[in-house]
Amino acid sequence: MAPSQACEDDGIHPTWLGKRVLFDVEALQAPESLDFENLVQISIQTEDDIWSASPETDSPSEPAALASDSAAKFVPAASTSSSSASAVEPASASPSTGSTIPQKRQRQSSKNFSRKMRRRSIAKREGNVVRPEVFQQFVVSSLPMPTNIDFSATASVNKGAYSAQKTKPAIDATRKYNKEELIEMGFTYIPWNGQTAKPYFDAKGRILTVLAGRPNDPSFMEAVNAVCARFSGAKDSVVFNNSHLHHRRGKFPAVNVGVTHGQGTKKPVFLDNGRLNDTMEGLLADENVQRLATFASASFALWAPNVYQYYKDHLDRLFEAMPNLRRIFPKSIFPAAAFNFGPEVWTYKHKDIMNCPFGWCAIQALGKYDPAKGGHIILWELGLIIEFPPGSLILIPSACITHSNTPVHVDEGEYRASFTQYAAGALFRFVDYGFRTEADLKSKDKAMYEEMRRLKSSRWERGLELLTKITDIWPSKQ
Repeated sequence: MAPSQACEDDGIHPTWLGKRVLFDVEALQAPESLDFENLVQISIQTEDDIWSASPETDSPSEPAALASDSAAKFVPAASTSSSSASAVEPASASPSTGSTIPQKRQRQSSKNFSRKMRRRSIAKREGNVVRPEVFQQFVVSSLPMPTNIDFSATASVNKGAYSAQKTKPAIDATRKYNKEELIEMGFTYIPWNGQTAKPYFDAKGRILTVLAGRPNDPSFMEAVNAVCARFSGAKDSVVFNNSHLHHRRGKFPAVNVGVTHGQGTKKPVFLDNGRLNDTMEGLLADENVQRLATFASASFALWAPNVYQYYKDHLDRLFEAMPNLRRIFPKSIFPAAAFNFGPEVWTYKHKDIMNCPFGWCAIQALGKYDPAKGGHIILWELGLIIEFPPGSLILIPSACITHSNTPVHVDEGEYRASFTQYAAGALFRFVDYGFRTEADLKSKDKAMYEEMRRLKSSRWERGLELLTKITDIWPSKQ
Protein backbone atom coordinates (compact mmCIF):
# COMPACT_ATOMS: atom_id res chain seq x y z
CA MET A 1 0.00 0.00 0.00
CA ALA A 2 1.24 3.51 -0.77
CA PRO A 3 -0.04 6.87 0.42
CA SER A 4 -1.89 8.74 -2.30
CA GLN A 5 -1.89 12.20 -0.68
CA ALA A 6 -1.65 14.03 2.65
CA CYS A 7 -4.05 16.56 4.13
CA GLU A 8 -5.38 17.85 7.49
CA ASP A 9 -6.46 15.22 10.04
CA ASP A 10 -10.23 14.89 10.25
CA GLY A 11 -10.25 12.63 13.34
CA ILE A 12 -11.10 9.45 11.42
CA HIS A 13 -8.29 8.68 8.99
CA PRO A 14 -4.76 7.52 9.94
CA THR A 15 -2.21 10.29 10.37
CA TRP A 16 1.53 10.54 9.97
CA LEU A 17 3.36 13.56 11.47
CA GLY A 18 0.07 15.38 11.83
CA LYS A 19 -1.06 14.68 8.26
CA ARG A 20 -3.82 12.41 7.02
CA VAL A 21 -2.65 9.50 4.90
CA LEU A 22 -4.97 7.79 2.40
CA PHE A 23 -4.38 4.18 1.42
CA ASP A 24 -5.65 2.05 -1.40
CA VAL A 25 -7.03 -1.14 0.13
CA GLU A 26 -8.90 -4.12 -1.14
CA ALA A 27 -12.50 -4.67 -0.10
CA LEU A 28 -13.08 -6.98 2.84
CA GLN A 29 -15.91 -9.47 3.09
CA ALA A 30 -17.95 -9.00 6.27
CA PRO A 31 -21.41 -10.08 7.49
CA GLU A 32 -24.19 -7.73 6.46
CA SER A 33 -25.12 -7.36 10.14
CA LEU A 34 -21.76 -5.79 11.01
CA ASP A 35 -22.26 -2.12 11.95
CA PHE A 36 -18.71 -0.96 11.29
CA GLU A 37 -19.32 2.75 11.94
CA ASN A 38 -20.87 2.02 15.35
CA LEU A 39 -17.97 -0.30 16.19
CA VAL A 40 -15.45 2.43 15.39
CA GLN A 41 -17.33 5.00 17.47
CA ILE A 42 -17.46 2.67 20.48
CA SER A 43 -13.73 1.97 20.15
CA ILE A 44 -12.82 5.65 19.90
CA GLN A 45 -15.09 6.55 22.82
CA THR A 46 -13.46 3.87 24.98
CA GLU A 47 -10.05 5.25 24.08
CA ASP A 48 -11.26 8.75 24.91
CA ASP A 49 -12.47 7.64 28.34
CA ILE A 50 -8.98 6.37 29.12
CA TRP A 51 -7.08 9.37 27.79
CA SER A 52 -9.35 11.90 29.43
CA ALA A 53 -8.33 10.83 32.96
CA SER A 54 -7.11 13.86 34.90
CA PRO A 55 -3.44 13.62 36.00
CA GLU A 56 -4.32 15.15 39.36
CA THR A 57 -6.85 12.47 40.25
CA ASP A 58 -4.16 9.96 41.21
CA SER A 59 -1.34 12.29 42.16
CA PRO A 60 1.01 10.96 44.85
CA SER A 61 0.08 12.00 48.35
CA GLU A 62 2.15 14.20 50.61
CA PRO A 63 1.81 12.49 54.00
CA ALA A 64 1.22 15.39 56.35
CA ALA A 65 -0.99 15.20 59.40
CA LEU A 66 -2.42 18.60 58.51
CA ALA A 67 -1.64 21.42 56.11
CA SER A 68 -1.83 25.18 56.04
CA ASP A 69 -2.30 27.65 53.24
CA SER A 70 1.37 28.58 53.49
CA ALA A 71 2.58 24.98 53.41
CA ALA A 72 2.47 22.13 50.96
CA LYS A 73 -0.97 20.65 51.40
CA PHE A 74 -1.51 16.96 51.94
CA VAL A 75 -4.06 16.19 49.25
CA PRO A 76 -4.16 12.45 48.53
CA ALA A 77 -6.42 12.81 45.51
CA ALA A 78 -8.52 15.52 43.96
CA SER A 79 -12.26 15.25 44.43
CA THR A 80 -14.56 14.91 41.46
CA SER A 81 -15.88 18.42 41.81
CA SER A 82 -12.44 20.00 41.70
CA SER A 83 -10.63 17.79 39.21
CA SER A 84 -9.09 19.48 36.21
CA ALA A 85 -10.73 19.41 32.82
CA SER A 86 -9.88 16.67 30.40
CA ALA A 87 -6.95 17.36 28.14
CA VAL A 88 -8.84 15.77 25.26
CA GLU A 89 -10.71 18.23 23.13
CA PRO A 90 -14.46 17.66 22.68
CA ALA A 91 -15.66 15.69 19.73
CA SER A 92 -16.87 17.42 16.62
CA ALA A 93 -18.91 16.04 13.79
CA SER A 94 -17.20 15.13 10.57
CA PRO A 95 -18.81 17.10 7.75
CA SER A 96 -18.81 14.03 5.54
CA THR A 97 -20.26 11.47 7.96
CA GLY A 98 -22.03 13.49 10.67
CA SER A 99 -20.33 11.27 13.29
CA THR A 100 -19.17 12.38 16.75
CA ILE A 101 -15.71 10.80 16.62
CA PRO A 102 -13.22 13.10 18.46
CA GLN A 103 -10.55 15.10 16.66
CA LYS A 104 -6.81 14.52 17.28
CA ARG A 105 -5.64 14.44 20.88
CA GLN A 106 -3.32 17.04 22.32
CA ARG A 107 0.23 15.88 22.98
CA GLN A 108 -0.17 16.94 26.62
CA SER A 109 -2.70 14.16 27.16
CA SER A 110 -0.05 11.56 26.47
CA LYS A 111 2.44 13.27 28.79
CA ASN A 112 -0.08 13.59 31.60
CA PHE A 113 -1.20 10.00 31.25
CA SER A 114 2.39 8.71 31.27
CA ARG A 115 3.21 10.84 34.30
CA LYS A 116 0.14 9.52 36.09
CA MET A 117 1.14 5.91 35.40
CA ARG A 118 4.69 6.54 36.65
CA ARG A 119 3.38 8.07 39.88
CA ARG A 120 1.00 5.16 40.39
CA SER A 121 3.84 2.68 39.87
CA ILE A 122 6.05 4.52 42.39
CA ALA A 123 3.22 4.64 44.94
CA LYS A 124 2.66 0.90 44.56
CA ARG A 125 6.36 0.11 44.92
CA GLU A 126 7.32 2.52 47.71
CA GLY A 127 4.04 3.17 49.51
CA ASN A 128 3.47 6.45 51.34
CA VAL A 129 6.91 8.06 51.45
CA VAL A 130 7.45 10.75 54.08
CA ARG A 131 9.52 13.68 52.94
CA PRO A 132 11.92 15.16 55.56
CA GLU A 133 10.42 18.64 55.29
CA VAL A 134 6.93 17.23 55.92
CA PHE A 135 8.17 15.37 58.99
CA GLN A 136 9.82 18.53 60.25
CA GLN A 137 6.80 20.73 59.63
CA PHE A 138 4.01 18.53 60.96
CA VAL A 139 5.57 16.08 63.41
CA VAL A 140 8.42 18.01 64.99
CA SER A 141 6.19 21.08 65.34
CA SER A 142 3.39 19.16 67.07
CA LEU A 143 2.76 19.23 70.83
CA PRO A 144 3.53 15.85 72.49
CA MET A 145 1.16 14.87 75.28
CA PRO A 146 2.21 12.50 78.10
CA THR A 147 0.19 9.68 79.63
CA ASN A 148 0.95 7.76 82.83
CA ILE A 149 0.68 4.21 81.47
CA ASP A 150 3.38 1.79 80.38
CA PHE A 151 1.98 0.25 77.19
CA SER A 152 4.13 -2.87 77.48
CA ALA A 153 2.65 -3.62 80.90
CA THR A 154 -0.91 -2.47 80.20
CA ALA A 155 -1.46 -4.36 76.97
CA SER A 156 -2.38 -8.03 77.27
CA VAL A 157 -1.21 -9.90 74.18
CA ASN A 158 -1.12 -13.55 73.25
CA LYS A 159 2.23 -15.30 73.02
CA GLY A 160 3.53 -14.50 69.57
CA ALA A 161 2.02 -10.98 69.61
CA TYR A 162 -0.21 -11.53 66.61
CA SER A 163 -3.37 -10.84 68.62
CA ALA A 164 -4.42 -9.51 72.01
CA GLN A 165 -5.87 -11.62 74.78
CA LYS A 166 -9.60 -12.08 74.93
CA THR A 167 -11.27 -10.69 78.05
CA LYS A 168 -14.81 -10.76 79.35
CA PRO A 169 -16.92 -7.78 78.27
CA ALA A 170 -17.20 -5.16 80.98
CA ILE A 171 -20.50 -5.06 82.86
CA ASP A 172 -21.04 -1.52 81.67
CA ALA A 173 -19.76 -2.15 78.12
CA THR A 174 -23.04 -1.18 76.45
CA ARG A 175 -23.81 1.78 78.68
CA LYS A 176 -24.14 5.27 77.22
CA TYR A 177 -21.78 7.81 78.76
CA ASN A 178 -21.70 11.55 78.35
CA LYS A 179 -18.76 13.84 78.89
CA GLU A 180 -20.02 15.21 82.21
CA GLU A 181 -20.17 11.71 83.71
CA LEU A 182 -16.71 10.84 82.46
CA ILE A 183 -15.18 14.04 83.80
CA GLU A 184 -16.73 13.27 87.21
CA MET A 185 -15.16 9.81 86.98
CA GLY A 186 -11.73 11.44 86.66
CA PHE A 187 -11.24 11.40 82.90
CA THR A 188 -9.22 14.20 81.31
CA TYR A 189 -11.25 16.15 78.78
CA ILE A 190 -9.40 17.02 75.56
CA PRO A 191 -10.89 19.79 73.40
CA TRP A 192 -9.72 19.39 69.79
CA ASN A 193 -10.28 21.36 66.62
CA GLY A 194 -9.82 18.25 64.46
CA GLN A 195 -6.77 19.69 62.66
CA THR A 196 -3.90 20.31 65.05
CA ALA A 197 -1.85 17.12 65.50
CA LYS A 198 -1.45 15.78 69.05
CA PRO A 199 0.66 12.66 69.70
CA TYR A 200 0.26 10.87 73.06
CA PHE A 201 3.18 8.88 74.48
CA ASP A 202 3.46 6.38 77.33
CA ALA A 203 5.72 6.33 80.37
CA LYS A 204 8.53 4.78 78.30
CA GLY A 205 8.30 7.49 75.64
CA ARG A 206 6.52 5.36 73.00
CA ILE A 207 3.91 7.16 70.88
CA LEU A 208 0.68 5.22 71.45
CA THR A 209 -2.01 7.22 69.75
CA VAL A 210 -2.15 10.28 67.54
CA LEU A 211 -4.86 12.83 66.96
CA ALA A 212 -3.71 13.15 63.37
CA GLY A 213 -6.30 15.69 62.23
CA ARG A 214 -7.20 16.49 58.64
CA PRO A 215 -5.76 18.63 55.82
CA ASN A 216 -6.42 22.34 55.96
CA ASP A 217 -8.07 22.15 52.57
CA PRO A 218 -11.76 22.92 51.93
CA SER A 219 -11.90 20.30 49.20
CA PHE A 220 -11.03 17.62 51.75
CA MET A 221 -14.13 18.45 53.79
CA GLU A 222 -16.10 18.38 50.55
CA ALA A 223 -14.84 14.84 50.09
CA VAL A 224 -15.78 13.99 53.70
CA ASN A 225 -19.31 15.32 53.18
CA ALA A 226 -19.61 13.42 49.91
CA VAL A 227 -18.60 10.19 51.66
CA CYS A 228 -21.13 10.86 54.41
CA ALA A 229 -23.87 11.37 51.81
CA ARG A 230 -22.77 8.17 50.07
CA PHE A 231 -22.99 6.27 53.37
CA SER A 232 -26.47 7.63 53.98
CA GLY A 233 -27.64 6.72 50.49
CA ALA A 234 -26.19 3.22 50.73
CA LYS A 235 -27.84 2.62 54.09
CA ASP A 236 -31.24 3.59 52.72
CA SER A 237 -30.92 1.47 49.58
CA VAL A 238 -29.80 -1.92 50.92
CA VAL A 239 -31.06 -4.60 53.27
CA PHE A 240 -28.32 -5.45 55.76
CA ASN A 241 -27.58 -9.00 56.86
CA ASN A 242 -28.14 -10.00 60.48
CA SER A 243 -24.39 -10.02 61.12
CA HIS A 244 -24.15 -6.42 59.95
CA LEU A 245 -26.83 -5.24 62.37
CA HIS A 246 -26.01 -7.31 65.45
CA HIS A 247 -22.38 -7.21 66.53
CA ARG A 248 -20.31 -6.50 69.62
CA ARG A 249 -19.33 -2.95 68.69
CA GLY A 250 -22.74 -1.31 68.92
CA LYS A 251 -26.26 -0.92 67.56
CA PHE A 252 -25.57 0.38 64.07
CA PRO A 253 -25.07 -1.21 60.62
CA ALA A 254 -21.41 -2.08 60.09
CA VAL A 255 -19.88 -3.83 57.08
CA ASN A 256 -16.27 -5.06 56.93
CA VAL A 257 -14.52 -5.38 53.58
CA GLY A 258 -11.13 -6.52 52.40
CA VAL A 259 -8.58 -9.16 53.32
CA THR A 260 -8.51 -10.80 56.73
CA HIS A 261 -7.50 -14.02 58.46
CA GLY A 262 -8.31 -15.76 61.73
CA GLN A 263 -11.31 -17.09 63.60
CA GLY A 264 -11.35 -20.37 61.73
CA THR A 265 -10.03 -19.45 58.28
CA LYS A 266 -7.34 -21.73 56.87
CA LYS A 267 -5.75 -18.93 54.89
CA PRO A 268 -6.32 -15.21 54.25
CA VAL A 269 -9.62 -14.49 52.53
CA PHE A 270 -11.36 -11.58 50.87
CA LEU A 271 -14.55 -11.00 52.83
CA ASP A 272 -17.79 -11.91 51.08
CA ASN A 273 -20.76 -9.71 51.96
CA GLY A 274 -23.27 -11.52 49.78
CA ARG A 275 -25.97 -9.25 48.41
CA LEU A 276 -24.07 -6.20 49.68
CA ASN A 277 -20.98 -6.89 47.55
CA ASP A 278 -21.98 -4.53 44.74
CA THR A 279 -22.72 -1.72 47.21
CA MET A 280 -19.40 -2.18 48.96
CA GLU A 281 -17.48 -2.33 45.68
CA GLY A 282 -19.08 0.98 44.77
CA LEU A 283 -17.87 2.50 48.02
CA LEU A 284 -14.35 1.13 47.55
CA ALA A 285 -14.20 2.64 44.06
CA ASP A 286 -15.50 6.03 45.18
CA GLU A 287 -12.70 8.58 44.76
CA ASN A 288 -13.74 10.48 47.89
CA VAL A 289 -13.57 7.32 50.01
CA GLN A 290 -10.17 6.63 48.45
CA ARG A 291 -9.01 10.11 49.37
CA LEU A 292 -9.87 9.53 53.03
CA ALA A 293 -8.20 6.13 52.93
CA THR A 294 -5.02 7.56 51.42
CA PHE A 295 -4.80 10.31 54.01
CA ALA A 296 -5.14 7.80 56.85
CA SER A 297 -2.44 5.54 55.40
CA ALA A 298 -0.05 8.42 54.78
CA SER A 299 -0.59 9.68 58.33
CA PHE A 300 0.21 6.19 59.63
CA ALA A 301 3.48 6.30 57.64
CA LEU A 302 4.22 9.75 59.03
CA TRP A 303 3.76 8.92 62.72
CA ALA A 304 4.80 5.26 62.85
CA PRO A 305 7.17 4.72 59.91
CA ASN A 306 8.70 1.53 61.31
CA VAL A 307 5.34 -0.10 61.93
CA TYR A 308 4.17 1.06 58.51
CA GLN A 309 7.21 -0.58 56.91
CA TYR A 310 6.50 -3.79 58.84
CA TYR A 311 2.99 -3.76 57.37
CA LYS A 312 4.29 -3.04 53.89
CA ASP A 313 6.99 -5.72 53.92
CA HIS A 314 4.55 -8.40 55.03
CA LEU A 315 1.53 -7.37 52.98
CA ASP A 316 3.52 -6.89 49.77
CA ARG A 317 4.72 -10.47 50.13
CA LEU A 318 1.21 -11.68 50.92
CA PHE A 319 -0.39 -10.11 47.85
CA GLU A 320 2.46 -11.32 45.65
CA ALA A 321 2.14 -14.89 46.93
CA MET A 322 -1.68 -14.89 46.77
CA PRO A 323 -2.72 -13.03 43.60
CA ASN A 324 -6.32 -14.10 44.13
CA LEU A 325 -6.45 -11.51 46.94
CA ARG A 326 -6.47 -7.81 46.20
CA ARG A 327 -5.90 -4.51 47.92
CA ILE A 328 -9.04 -2.53 48.65
CA PHE A 329 -7.48 0.89 47.96
CA PRO A 330 -4.68 1.82 45.54
CA LYS A 331 -2.83 4.08 48.00
CA SER A 332 -3.57 2.67 51.43
CA ILE A 333 -1.46 0.14 53.29
CA PHE A 334 -4.43 -1.23 55.24
CA PRO A 335 -5.86 -4.49 53.87
CA ALA A 336 -9.33 -4.15 55.42
CA ALA A 337 -11.87 -1.50 56.34
CA ALA A 338 -15.11 -1.13 58.27
CA PHE A 339 -17.93 1.07 57.00
CA ASN A 340 -20.00 2.09 60.00
CA PHE A 341 -23.30 3.50 58.77
CA GLY A 342 -25.24 6.18 60.65
CA PRO A 343 -27.23 7.97 61.76
CA GLU A 344 -26.05 7.10 65.29
CA VAL A 345 -22.66 5.42 65.37
CA TRP A 346 -21.39 5.21 68.91
CA THR A 347 -19.45 2.10 69.86
CA TYR A 348 -19.60 0.09 73.05
CA LYS A 349 -16.48 -0.32 75.21
CA HIS A 350 -14.37 -2.81 73.30
CA LYS A 351 -10.99 -3.84 71.97
CA ASP A 352 -10.37 -5.21 68.48
CA ILE A 353 -8.25 -8.07 69.75
CA MET A 354 -7.70 -9.71 66.35
CA ASN A 355 -5.86 -6.67 65.01
CA CYS A 356 -2.06 -6.45 65.14
CA PRO A 357 -1.36 -5.50 68.80
CA PHE A 358 1.51 -3.10 68.10
CA GLY A 359 -0.15 -1.77 64.94
CA TRP A 360 -2.63 1.04 64.64
CA CYS A 361 -6.22 1.31 63.51
CA ALA A 362 -7.20 4.45 61.55
CA ILE A 363 -10.57 5.93 62.56
CA GLN A 364 -12.18 8.77 60.62
CA ALA A 365 -15.34 10.42 61.91
CA LEU A 366 -18.12 11.41 59.50
CA GLY A 367 -21.36 13.30 59.92
CA LYS A 368 -22.92 16.52 61.09
CA TYR A 369 -22.82 17.03 64.85
CA ASP A 370 -21.37 19.24 67.56
CA PRO A 371 -18.14 17.49 68.69
CA ALA A 372 -18.24 19.36 72.01
CA LYS A 373 -21.58 17.73 72.87
CA GLY A 374 -21.22 14.19 71.51
CA GLY A 375 -19.27 11.81 69.28
CA HIS A 376 -16.21 11.92 71.57
CA ILE A 377 -13.78 9.02 71.55
CA ILE A 378 -13.06 7.55 74.99
CA LEU A 379 -9.68 5.88 75.55
CA TRP A 380 -10.24 4.04 78.80
CA GLU A 381 -6.73 2.95 79.82
CA LEU A 382 -5.42 6.44 79.03
CA GLY A 383 -8.25 8.11 80.97
CA LEU A 384 -9.04 10.46 78.09
CA ILE A 385 -12.28 11.73 76.55
CA ILE A 386 -11.45 13.50 73.30
CA GLU A 387 -13.49 15.69 70.99
CA PHE A 388 -13.66 13.97 67.60
CA PRO A 389 -14.86 16.43 64.92
CA PRO A 390 -16.25 15.21 61.56
CA GLY A 391 -13.56 14.63 58.96
CA SER A 392 -10.73 14.19 61.45
CA LEU A 393 -8.49 11.14 61.91
CA ILE A 394 -7.32 9.38 65.08
CA LEU A 395 -4.77 6.53 65.10
CA ILE A 396 -4.94 4.06 68.01
CA PRO A 397 -3.66 0.55 68.90
CA SER A 398 -7.21 -0.78 68.84
CA ALA A 399 -6.26 -4.33 69.88
CA CYS A 400 -4.88 -3.20 73.24
CA ILE A 401 -6.63 0.06 74.17
CA THR A 402 -10.29 -0.11 75.18
CA HIS A 403 -12.23 2.50 73.23
CA SER A 404 -15.80 3.69 72.77
CA ASN A 405 -17.81 6.80 71.87
CA THR A 406 -20.36 9.10 73.39
CA PRO A 407 -23.60 9.31 71.36
CA VAL A 408 -24.61 12.29 69.25
CA HIS A 409 -28.01 13.98 69.49
CA VAL A 410 -30.01 12.34 66.73
CA ASP A 411 -33.21 13.84 68.16
CA GLU A 412 -31.76 17.26 67.33
CA GLY A 413 -30.99 16.32 63.74
CA GLU A 414 -27.38 15.24 64.29
CA TYR A 415 -25.82 12.41 62.30
CA ARG A 416 -22.66 10.39 62.86
CA ALA A 417 -20.98 7.62 60.88
CA SER A 418 -17.35 6.46 60.73
CA PHE A 419 -14.80 4.86 58.44
CA THR A 420 -12.10 2.60 59.90
CA GLN A 421 -9.10 0.80 58.41
CA TYR A 422 -7.20 -2.02 60.10
CA ALA A 423 -5.05 -5.14 59.67
CA ALA A 424 -5.64 -8.54 61.25
CA GLY A 425 -2.57 -9.79 63.10
CA ALA A 426 -3.02 -13.30 61.69
CA LEU A 427 -2.06 -12.00 58.24
CA PHE A 428 1.45 -11.25 59.49
CA ARG A 429 1.69 -14.67 61.19
CA PHE A 430 0.65 -16.37 57.93
CA VAL A 431 3.47 -14.62 56.07
CA ASP A 432 6.03 -15.30 58.82
CA TYR A 433 5.12 -18.99 58.72
CA GLY A 434 5.88 -19.25 55.02
CA PHE A 435 2.25 -18.71 53.94
CA ARG A 436 1.00 -21.54 56.13
CA THR A 437 -0.98 -22.00 59.28
CA GLU A 438 0.88 -22.99 62.42
CA ALA A 439 -0.47 -26.54 62.11
CA ASP A 440 0.76 -26.82 58.51
CA LEU A 441 4.14 -25.42 59.46
CA LYS A 442 4.53 -27.93 62.29
CA SER A 443 3.75 -30.89 60.04
CA LYS A 444 5.77 -29.80 56.99
CA ASP A 445 8.78 -27.89 58.31
CA LYS A 446 9.72 -28.77 61.88
CA ALA A 447 12.95 -26.77 61.85
CA MET A 448 11.17 -23.57 60.87
CA TYR A 449 8.37 -24.37 63.32
CA GLU A 450 10.86 -24.56 66.19
CA GLU A 451 12.45 -21.29 65.08
CA MET A 452 9.06 -19.57 65.05
CA ARG A 453 8.34 -20.94 68.53
CA ARG A 454 11.64 -19.53 69.74
CA LEU A 455 10.80 -16.10 68.34
CA LYS A 456 7.35 -15.98 69.91
CA SER A 457 8.58 -14.84 73.28
CA SER A 458 10.44 -11.84 71.87
CA ARG A 459 8.02 -10.73 69.14
CA TRP A 460 6.04 -8.42 71.42
CA GLU A 461 9.19 -6.60 72.50
CA ARG A 462 10.35 -6.36 68.90
CA GLY A 463 6.94 -4.98 67.95
CA LEU A 464 7.15 -2.35 70.68
CA GLU A 465 10.57 -1.34 69.38
CA LEU A 466 8.95 -0.42 66.07
CA LEU A 467 6.82 2.28 67.69
CA THR A 468 8.10 5.82 67.30
CA LYS A 469 9.82 7.11 70.45
CA ILE A 470 9.55 10.66 71.67
CA THR A 471 13.36 10.85 71.44
CA ASP A 472 13.17 9.93 67.74
CA ILE A 473 11.37 13.22 67.15
CA TRP A 474 12.74 15.37 69.97
CA PRO A 475 16.23 14.04 70.89
CA SER A 476 16.52 16.53 73.73
CA LYS A 477 13.62 14.88 75.62
CA GLN A 478 15.74 12.13 77.18
